[in-house]
Amino acid sequence: MAKEYSTEEALQRIYRRLQGTADSNVPEELQGLLLSEDESLAGIAEILQGSSSDNLNWFVPMYFRPQTSAPTGTALGYLGGVLYAENGALKWYGSSGTITTIAGS
Repeated sequence: MAKEYSTEEALQRIYRRLQGTADSNVPEELQGLLLSEDESLAGIAEILQGSSSDNLNWFVPMYFRPQTSAPTGTALGYLGGVLYAENGALKWYGSSGTITTIAGS
């Protein structure tokens, strides 16, 4: 069962997670300067839109499936490329369309 946090604390926790800042060894207690709801939301928005000097620390589940060709799509330009495996080889498909074999044949 998830813990119940106030809106202010929940936003602060999300903001810190996106920043990649570690909380104390006691995760139930937030340490350091606590921001207001507005400050946390502004920080979250800036990180997600890329206008923050903070890096985006995003934790995404990964799913793999057999690939018969390089992936395509509009996300390639935004991501800079895609790492994928094809026929046992690890490859990088760059946003400009260049395919680089990193390992394997």
